[in-house]
Amino acid sequence: MKCAWLLALFALIAAPLAAQRQLSANDQRARDIFEQLININTTGSSGSTTIASNAMAKRLIDAGFPAADVQVIGQEGSRNFNLLARLRGTGSQKPILLLSHIDVVEAKREDWSVDPFTFLERDGFFYGRGTMDVKDGSAILVATLVRLEQEGYRPNRDLILALTTGEEGGSDYNGVQWLLENHRAMIDAAYVINMDAGDPVILNGKRAFRSVQAAEKVYVTFKLEVRNPGGHSSLPPKDNAIYRLAAALGRLSAYDFPARLNDITRASFAKWSQLQQGAIATDMAAVAQATPDTAAIRRLSDASPLYNAQLRTTCVATQLAGGHAENALPQSGEGDRRNGGNPESAGGAPARRHERHRTRHDAALAHPGHPCHGNRRDRRFVSSQCRNSGVRRIRRVRGHQRYPRARSRRAHRGAGLLRRRRVHLPARQGGHIDAKVKKGGLDGVVAAQTRLSHVDGQAGELIIGGYQLKELAGRVSFEEAAHLLWRGALPSRDELKALSTEIAGLRALPEETMHVVRAGAKAPPIDALRMACATMSLDLKQPDDISPAADMQAAKMLTARFPTVVAAHARLGAGKEPIAPRTDLPLAANFLYMIHGKEPDPIAARAIDTYWVTVIDHGMNASTFTARVIASTRSDMVSAVTGAIGALKGPLHGGAPGPVLDMLKDIKSADRAEAWVRNELAAGRRIMGFGHRVYKVRDPRAEVLSSVADKMSSAALENRKLFELARAAEQTILRVLDEVKPGRNLRTNVEFFTALVLQALGLEPRCFVATFACGRVAGWCAHVIEQHAEDHLIRPQSEYVGPRNLKVEGRS
Repeated sequence: MKCAWLLALFALIAAPLAAQRQLSANDQRARDIFEQLININTTGSSGSTTIASNAMAKRLIDAGFPAADVQVIGQEGSRNFNLLARLRGTGSQKPILLLSHIDVVEAKREDWSVDPFTFLERDGFFYGRGTMDVKDGSAILVATLVRLEQEGYRPNRDLILALTTGEEGGSDYNGVQWLLENHRAMIDAAYVINMDAGDPVILNGKRAFRSVQAAEKVYVTFKLEVRNPGGHSSLPPKDNAIYRLAAALGRLSAYDFPARLNDITRASFAKWSQLQQGAIATDMAAVAQATPDTAAIRRLSDASPLYNAQLRTTCVATQLAGGHAENALPQSGEGDRRNGGNPESAGGAPARRHERHRTRHDAALAHPGHPCHGNRRDRRFVSSQCRNSGVRRIRRVRGHQRYPRARSRRAHRGAGLLRRRRVHLPARQGGHIDAKVKKGGLDGVVAAQTRLSHVDGQAGELIIGGYQLKELAGRVSFEEAAHLLWRGALPSRDELKALSTEIAGLRALPEETMHVVRAGAKAPPIDALRMACATMSLDLKQPDDISPAADMQAAKMLTARFPTVVAAHARLGAGKEPIAPRTDLPLAANFLYMIHGKEPDPIAARAIDTYWVTVIDHGMNASTFTARVIASTRSDMVSAVTGAIGALKGPLHGGAPGPVLDMLKDIKSADRAEAWVRNELAAGRRIMGFGHRVYKVRDPRAEVLSSVADKMSSAALENRKLFELARAAEQTILRVLDEVKPGRNLRTNVEFFTALVLQALGLEPRCFVATFACGRVAGWCAHVIEQHAEDHLIRPQSEYVGPRNLKVEGRS
């Protein structure tokens, strides 16, 4: 029994996870944990190891670990905390530390054929950032400790689990170093089993052995900079900074550092020569000799970048910059290059600064690829032979992460997925808030970096998830657009089918929510929606859970149920009973079915679907910012969206579509439009449906809905006279606005055509804002997901302008 815990650890490593085999309960738990970790973004730029640590802590506590033995700790103010847990043993031996990092290398979504932060099993492979490095190892450790605790096993020593941040370099600190400096006693152990220090090796389709890390390279980054006086491109001298830099980098690329072996690399090649075949085996044996064969070194270096990196110091250019304008000669050019020195040439003792040995021959190894930020390459076999588990013994924790290191399999760290940084805007230095007061509601203040949407008011441009609005509206369904915001990519056919089916199954309202809708039948629809939304957390198993999986489930539920609430309230307000939702209709068509009690005309269904896509997200507007502020406190999805509805209710944000119809009714006919608008402007009143806080040209959403209105008018879904009046009045109003308010650039906005479209669909004006919320809810949810991943409190400062030094009179 002395090593039973170690055998339990390897049981998960050895158990095949192929899809064709029914998984045991223990294996299924390990797979579920693996999936959960992959689905949590833990990159340094936009992710959070705190979320992953909390998720794993919950699993351990739910398995029976005392809460006192499970801690999520880290550097104050960071969004990247570490998990420390302890399985209590008899104490007869000193503890063992089980170590794995849970941060991952950056992943650009556009470089992937799948979402890097959505676990996917396909064709015998697992896909997702971290499947190899090294969330599989983290999942194995957590699953094994859960099993040991549930089975009541007590080893002869404590087992300490440390899931740490900062190994990949993108975090704001190094978790292992921080634990050593601040909590050394909590991780003091006889030795460390590090899940990121070796690999299984497969030869000819069979598991041959498991490599163990015995050494590690260090890297040094140099910056090569060239300067000259510059000039104009029309009069170029021969001396050009970019050419000189390119020439230097060219010489560098042609240079090979001399081969240098130490005892570890020599022993590694000697062992490999016994396992390989043919010329590779012969060359490895020749390299392992006391006097290495230079021709064999050259052939091995040419055969694989991995062998080359083991044989010598390498130097590679990784970044390049130069120049500042197309028509000006560069005054400087600079390039970053990374040197990876082998242990001997770096001057460090092999036991102190180690070089990782992952000796494989590409033709002989059944290995799917190394984790990089390219398409389809961060994947691994589902079968047990390729599980990167590796029990590896290292003499000191300090040798694991104290020193930076270079690896052939580590991706370059670029900007990554559009970064979700701190939502308050720090000053240039020190993170302090700029003391300068920005009046007028934070106009012009950049409050967040987001991958979700971008509004360019000068160009009249709206980008949603990387697509121009005109590329999406009318071409993709609302469900597809929601998937784009939630997952970062338009769905495949199977993904869309799964999402649509899941949303359809969530449309029905629970009894508590329907009770609130009935009680608020006479209230404004937006108020009824806000009250109903607040009750929807009652239907969640863990309403306070803000993990990515919980957020995604809440987003689907809210998106599914908002149309049901609005339709039910509309019918109750008209003295009719609500109609139960159907699961066989798309979300938009089902909404109109629940409103009118009959399947809608396809043009009408497409119209409301296009409308919801058009309004799904729109930068950092007031309601979206409200949702992010609430989410930044670590409040839940439902609370954040409920707050967003409250912000949308305000007439400065969501109250214009209804008054547009009132305006058209007042105008009555096209020949009255000019006189009417001049009177309104003379009285100082706003012209509804024109002008926008951001857009200084025509609102791109108005362009989309104008086309929808035309199609509806042609289909005679409603009286064409209203559309004809709107068209004529629009041109007259624009002409008068340009004349009376020159330079203001007051153009048609989204509310003008929203009113026409929604009215033609048979909706009452009082329902317009709530119907808008049915589309915007998917965007709100996406921002909450993004903010929870940021995990940083939005806390701006204020300038006090009140009186000072007042005294309380007449009291002792």
